[in-house]
Amino acid sequence: SWILEPGDVTRVCWSDNPVISRNRYFEKQNAYNSSGVLAPDFWTISGASATMARSTTQNRRGQYSLAITRAGTDCLVSQSVTYLANGVSGEDLRGATVTAAVVCWSAVASEVRVQINDGITTTSSSYHTGGSVWEELTVSAAIAAAATNVTIRVSVETSNTVCYADEAYIVEATALTDDVRRDNWNEMEVLPGTWE
Repeated sequence: SWILEPGDVTRVCWSDNPVISRNRYFEKQNAYNSSGVLAPDFWTISGASATMARSTTQNRRGQYSLAITRAGTDCLVSQSVTYLANGVSGEDLRGATVTAAVVCWSAVASEVRVQINDGITTTSSSYHTGGSVWEELTVSAAIAAAATNVTIRVSVETSNTVCYADEAYIVEATALTDDVRRDNWNEMEVLPGTWE
């Protein structure tokens, strides 16, 4: 609804990138939370007094990482994927297998993991080993036929120490490929006048 005229569109592209979540690297931060701290676009945090904040302490691939601090109760940094029901028969994620990944850093074992929730079932990865290094954690799940949402969640549990996430994303696939990990995709610009 916010596109009112052709001048509102800078460019349209076709891409074979299978990532269906947004702001994979937490680099886009265009809003502030209620405490006046920059928050990553499309990601929300829940769990008592938990916080998330842009950080350069443990950045890995981009300029920033996301520092997640649990405060007394477990917390979730999550994003709902909007491809559950689009009104086109057979073109949603119900019945599909998706894989979620988080690249995270923790000094405490069994503190952070990635989850997929479809409104019926939560499927979790193994935990970070707590070795103060970056680890990729992945989990795959079949989305239920009666699913009400598809959400990727970075779950921080048990300890109140800070952990860091450098990237988190979800793809419609049974496993990750090297192209997904490298973010290596073809992109073809669609010429103006052929967008319809």
